[in-house]
Amino acid sequence: MSKEPITPSDFGTLITADGSEYAAESDLSDALTNSARGNDNFSTYNQMNPGTSGRILLCFSIPRGTKVKAIHWGIDTYGDYPAYALAVR
Repeated sequence: MSKEPITPSDFGTLITADGSEYAAESDLSDALTNSARGNDNFSTYNQMNPGTSGRILLCFSIPRGTKVKAIHWGIDTYGDYPAYALAVR
């Protein structure tokens, strides 16, 4: 748990079965996040302070038929944060 603010848009890349990585579609992810229940005035472009919460919806554009292996969750921009790969079934 960090004591520093984080930017939610730094979270998440999609990893395919062949090892390709796709970044989330920033504008669409932000629009979906803004419209999520309980996210009044929440934006993935603004920093979140420790102790705050919100629903983050990520949208990825990948070729049809692509097999998804995992979602790389977490930021490791400065080596200060853990990064996780969540398996997708």
